Amino acid sequence: MGARRGLKPIFLMGTLMAISTILILDLPLSKELSFATGPTPIVAVITISKDAQGNTVYSPQSVTIKTGEEILILNNDTTSHTFTNGMGPDDQLSGKLFDTGTIDPRGFVEYVASNLQPGTYPFFSMSDPAAKGELIVTN
Repeated sequence: MGARRGLKPIFLMGTLMAISTILILDLPLSKELSFATGPTPIVAVITISKDAQGNTVYSPQSVTIKTGEEILILNNDTTSHTFTNGMGPDDQLSGKLFDTGTIDPRGFVEYVASNLQPGTYPFFSMSDPAAKGELIVTN
């Protein structure tokens, strides 16, 4: 729901940061880059990686966007992860509002929050439920 695979960067700070992140992290650019002027520019980037203790983390752990805006989720880990709403796999609402499906190592997905009302939405990775964060949606 709302997830798109591929990168359609535009000339905004968030997108330039995403491209810089891809280049700095040496992520493969096997997907064609195109410059879009569509209605959903990327406004935030979340990176999945390991911290100094070897734990999977989302960085930043808290992201604020507006309804209908788009975020880019980069998996800089060596294992697959997801970007799934909920407190964990046992949460009855887990994956009901958003779930990107598997994000391969060194891969990425785009998520457009078109179906979310203003509020705070916890998220986690199905492959490592201890990796958590929150998506804050405003008007």
